Parts: sequence; C-alpha cells; structure tokens
Amino acid sequence: MRRASRPRPRVWRPVALRNADDVSTVTGLSPTIHAQEDGPRGPNGEAGTCYAFSTATAIRSAQMRIFGRAVESHEHLVREITREFVCDGAHICQVLKWLCPLKNLHYEKITRQTAEELLQGVSSRVVLAAFSLDEAEWNRFSGFFEAGPAAVLQAEDLRGPAFGKIEGHGVVITGESQNAWFIKNSWGDEFADDGYFRVAKGAIDSILSDQRGIRWKLPGLGN
Repeated sequence: MRRASRPRPRVWRPVALRNADDVSTVTGLSPTIHAQEDGPRGPNGEAGTCYAFSTATAIRSAQMRIFGRAVESHEHLVREITREFVCDGAHICQVLKWLCPLKNLHYEKITRQTAEELLQGVSSRVVLAAFSLDEAEWNRFSGFFEAGPAAVLQAEDLRGPAFGKIEGHGVVITGESQNAWFIKNSWGDEFADDGYFRVAKGAIDSILSDQRGIRWKLPGLGN
C-alpha cells in the first residue's frame, strides 16, 4: 500500500512513551522515516514497495545490532529487493526467504509474547509485520490517524461496510507499551505521529496478520 507524500528527512530518534500506562521498555532508537513515493518505481510508475522498505529496515536493524554499524544503506537494500521483486507488491515472507540466506540471517514467524520479548530485550530488536485491508478499511485507517495522529487504533475502528480491492502492507514494529505496539510506516513523516502509528495489542490478530523476527544465523546450529 502506498501514500503520496514529500516529507523532510529525519534522523534516528527515540520512540517516546505517551501515556502513564506505557510502562514496558521500548526500542531506544528507530530508523529514519522513509517515503515509498521517493523510492524505486516500476515501468508504469508503480510504487508498491512497502514490503521492500519494511524488510530493509528490519535487515539493517539486525546488521547494526550484530556488527555495531550500518553494513549497507537502507536505499541500497531497497533497490536490491525491488530489483528481485519489482515495485508492485510482494509478501515479506517471500522476500525474507530469498534475502536472509544472502545476508547470513535467519527469520521465523513469532508469537505476540516473543515479539514483546524481542522488543524489550537488551538488544531491542525490531519485528517485521504485515497486514491486509480492503479499500474501505484503508480509508478508515488513514482517516483515523488524520484525526488523531498519536491515537491507538482498535479493531473496531476499521469495522464497517466492505468494498474495494484488498491490499497488503508491510511495516516494522519498533517498540511496545503495556497496551499498544509502536509501528514504523513508510509513508513519510507527515503520516500519523512523525511517520509512526500505534495499534492496540488486543487488536493484533485482527489487524497485524503476520509477524517475523530476524536474527543472526549461527554456523553449525542450522536454522
């Protein structure tokens, strides 16, 4: 899913706690907010590259955690991914299956509890996630965060008459509180809360349908 924007560049910044009940540890630093519209495009102007932007963020985060430095730029990773999967959408699992072995990384589907543990850990790992909405739900999604950029999206906020094509979207969970996930989008920093949005944990099964963790693949220990 894509959204037109022309945001200013951002630097790494803390993910801030907003409410008194946000008591869990969150990821200390989150990557630069990017905009798909400024990235690679297909021959007919397609910019369905959220899968590439989110995967690149997760891969780069893993590399920085392991090596203590940025091994590859985000832009390089996005272009490497889109050369293989083009610019009209792809599933993050397909991308990870191809890309992780090339980077000597391993990915696995994880539970909500594991996601919380990864985000709360000393290394503060990020979690790659994907979800799909129809056109009506996307309109409600965008409208919700236009009205309240720092509000927490609940499953009922998307309910209503369905219509239109179902489109998937890739994002990165960068932090969490007791009741919500903090999520990095790829629609520029004019979207929601400086490019981030929040989803209630109780709505996770309805909204975020897939979560993947990425880690270093240790020689001799298999996958």
